[in-house]
Amino acid sequence: MCGRRTRSASASLTDCGDLTEDVLIGRLNARGDGTTQVGGRRVMVPGTLPDERVRIAPWHDARGRVRWRVETVLASSDERVDPACDQHARCSGCPLRHAASPARAAFAAEAAEFAMRRHLALNLPVSRRYAPVSQDGFRARLSAGIYAEMGAEPVPGMAARGDGPPIDLRRCPAQSAESREALVQLWAEVEALGLTQRIRRVTISANDDGTARVVLSAVTPEDVAALTSAAWMPRPRWTLAVSPRSDGPGVEAEAVIVYGPESLPFEVDGDRLHARLTAWTPQTPGSLTALRAATLELLACTAESRVLELGCGVGTLSAAIARRCEALVGVDMVRAAAEDAATNMASLGVLNARFRHGRADQAVRRLLAGGERFDRVLLHGMRLPFGEALTNVLPAIRPARIVYIAPSATAMARDLASLRGYRLSRLEQLEQMPGTAHTLTLGLVEPQA
Repeated sequence: MCGRRTRSASASLTDCGDLTEDVLIGRLNARGDGTTQVGGRRVMVPGTLPDERVRIAPWHDARGRVRWRVETVLASSDERVDPACDQHARCSGCPLRHAASPARAAFAAEAAEFAMRRHLALNLPVSRRYAPVSQDGFRARLSAGIYAEMGAEPVPGMAARGDGPPIDLRRCPAQSAESREALVQLWAEVEALGLTQRIRRVTISANDDGTARVVLSAVTPEDVAALTSAAWMPRPRWTLAVSPRSDGPGVEAEAVIVYGPESLPFEVDGDRLHARLTAWTPQTPGSLTALRAATLELLACTAESRVLELGCGVGTLSAAIARRCEALVGVDMVRAAAEDAATNMASLGVLNARFRHGRADQAVRRLLAGGERFDRVLLHGMRLPFGEALTNVLPAIRPARIVYIAPSATAMARDLASLRGYRLSRLEQLEQMPGTAHTLTLGLVEPQA
């Protein structure tokens, strides 16, 4: 316990460098941070697990708010493991690396089940959990901001949680070897050109065959010539595109520079797919095989099934589904994705799938107006619900089964609360990103009896 205490959790701690608290950790919050009480207030403590006793100390974030960090774990959980990352204590990217797989599974299941109770008044347990991808090397895509401490060279990475230098994504074990290698080469070139202060963000998508795409943003037109003349990424298949933009009068023009193929390839169960820059590419390709298997089982298509896939992307799941049904219609908000899906299916010889671009609810209305009906619907949810614009019209299709794939169980629960005439009958989960709170929840939705 500390010898000097502030009057409230929001008071200044400038003169209380010796302030610590010994606390017992309760449940984890939605981000995976442990919760406890300090001075009668609920506070979050990253890097902890339920029932652990820890000594914590305060720090101020960029907005002057008081946060808490672990000083010492006094009594650890049986579920605690070595995070095997020297940046883990300061990094918010993988807040559950210190938790064993069973603990992460229990956390994800509890979060999904709570969402169903809260929004659907439904007590439905998660009945199956598909094995996660490997603990490390699973992220094929990274997005790095450019951070620098006072007097230090900028680093491509993330802002640190608490005190200390930024998180350097060139050393992130969760990234694939290919994405880290691309970032190392990229930054070596940028440093050699003296342009580290001129770049705002780097995004890299890399595949295990060495194909990669790099996007640099906030590069002034004056820097473009230097970048294009550099011995950039010694891979001859890479090409360059420059897209200048301006934010209006008085704002310095900038450019977005893209290195790599116009269409990035990736593979799922032997199916070679391509995605252009504006279309979605998988961040964790290793999870797609399990996702395909889970989706196919829940859809339970027959040779006579007609499937409507809303949020189809470039056809990551479409090919496997179409091979098992009579016909598939895919819809995506991104035009490039819908066009790529059609091209991908043609290259795979899948002839019973067609694709449309547009909003999900508008597409459903147009399909209904054209007299089309479907007995299976697959919804690729996002962090936000589709909303009543879709759920009000979806029952008119009269599908026998709806499968909802949700990165946010809460968003799925909110959608299903407004879906009339249907009930959630099964919950499953797939851990896409080990060490994080990001788990896919899959729901089987069937007509009410």
